[in-house]
Amino acid sequence: MSNKKNKIKSEITAIQGQMDAAGEKLFDLQQKLKIKDSELQDNVNRLNEAIERVDERKKSMETRLKVMYMNGMISYFDVLFSSTSFGDFIERFEALKSILEQDKRLLDSLEKDREMIAQTNLAIKQQQESLKLLLQEAERVKSELALKEKNKEVAILSLNQKEEYLEEVSEEQEKKLMALASKQAALLKARSNTSVKSSNSKLQWPLPKKYPITSNFGTRIDPITGKSGASHNGLDIGAPSGTSILAAEAGTVIVAQWWSTYGNTVVIDHGNGLWTLYPHMRMNGIKVKKGDLVKRGQLIGEVGSTGRSTGPHLHFEVRVNEKAINPESFLN
Repeated sequence: MSNKKNKIKSEITAIQGQMDAAGEKLFDLQQKLKIKDSELQDNVNRLNEAIERVDERKKSMETRLKVMYMNGMISYFDVLFSSTSFGDFIERFEALKSILEQDKRLLDSLEKDREMIAQTNLAIKQQQESLKLLLQEAERVKSELALKEKNKEVAILSLNQKEEYLEEVSEEQEKKLMALASKQAALLKARSNTSVKSSNSKLQWPLPKKYPITSNFGTRIDPITGKSGASHNGLDIGAPSGTSILAAEAGTVIVAQWWSTYGNTVVIDHGNGLWTLYPHMRMNGIKVKKGDLVKRGQLIGEVGSTGRSTGPHLHFEVRVNEKAINPESFLN
């Protein structure tokens, strides 16, 4: 029996390693998608600006031709040879020269913009195709992760005993996530409209009912490496896969994506430096997007076991000015 259990645990570890690799690939694809989408939008903006310039120049030329038609087609020679003196001739010649140069510049600019429009249209088509391929690859990796997540859950259930559902999050990834969340919070601050007035506000339990806490805030033995004294910055709540995760308070979503060892993660900014974190959501389990304004108790995701996790659970964190605080002091 012990050998069987060890074999299953080895299988779980192997699946976890595969999920880590696929998760990193998904994260890389998500970053590439953001860059490609930004480049595409820049080209669309340039295209629209060029089309506006072409329209303005065409209108200018049409107006000029209309005026010439209404006043009769006067030849440049008529203008020159109706001069009353040599000085008048020179002035008229310079004026006509200026008009011709202006017309030439207008035509040259019009031609350049038309060429730019053709090139930009081609670039947009190529970027759209590239974006399409990246999206297809991202969906493939998501499907792969969803299958591996199910395999891991089946393996955990086959241990035929109650296991504590825990996770390991690297300090490096924690710092990077805090930096990302801080940047997004600053960018979205103008759109934030939350009901939290103080970082001491009581928060709602983040699940539909009270499930058992499988790991408390503080230090513990690392569930993956077995080392003692590992820091645990939140509460692990053992809930079945797919259980609804609810916003602990109203706020603005500042992160809603895969994040390395955290897996599928949502971070909400509640104002006054108060954030709540909800990592390890299952594949396709994130139900909000960055910038969304959410209400207290609103569905934001579903329990899963993505990232460095030994089974389905909610890892719930509370941060005040990015520092991890024991969530139990904030919960009703």
